[in-house]
Amino acid sequence: MKRTINERWELWYNRILPYIIIFDFILITVSLILNVSEPTMAHIEHFDLLVCIILLGEFFYFLYKAPSKKKFLLDRDIFCF
Repeated sequence: MKRTINERWELWYNRILPYIIIFDFILITVSLILNVSEPTMAHIEHFDLLVCIILLGEFFYFLYKAPSKKKFLLDRDIFCF
């Protein structure tokens, strides 16, 4: 049975992305606690950058799809300063 694009997106968004974020958090925490080598630290930083780019893309995608951009931004406490 073929999955639609929405089903694939839902699988990615709800099941895979949270684990990637948790794994990234664990990597950063371990790198702060332990003394890791420079090449390992560079890999962790690149992985973190990739996660940040994915999350930034996700934010702008949902902002684009939102019927009210102002409500989208206010509901997510973007302007919390």
